[in-house]
Amino acid sequence: MPKTRISRPKQLLNSLATQSREQLDEALADYVRAIVLIQRQLAKMGPDPNQPHEITEDRYVLSVKDLCDRFNRTPQTIMSWLRKGLPSTKRKGQKGLVLRFRADEVESWLKGRKAQSAH
Repeated sequence: MPKTRISRPKQLLNSLATQSREQLDEALADYVRAIVLIQRQLAKMGPDPNQPHEITEDRYVLSVKDLCDRFNRTPQTIMSWLRKGLPSTKRKGQKGLVLRFRADEVESWLKGRKAQSAH
């Protein structure tokens, strides 16, 4: 099967209508392989400095919403934790300064608070 480059969605839809199941399976496998190669290349390049979220092993940087989801708490609880000393950083985002939290620091802070309340 000759490989063709499809640059427009309408061309893609028209070409899919004429393909057999085997051809579509093969094309899908090619795209999946390409995506894996792209992901590997991006991983070699490191994190994108223009992205507000940073992923570096145990230093995953979370937003307030991420913390709410991760710890099943409300934004008001997260703000209360901030007033009580929860470590955070301010980063420049699309809408101005945004709060970010390192997951490992939040978990350590919470463990410390549990230890204090146990005494």
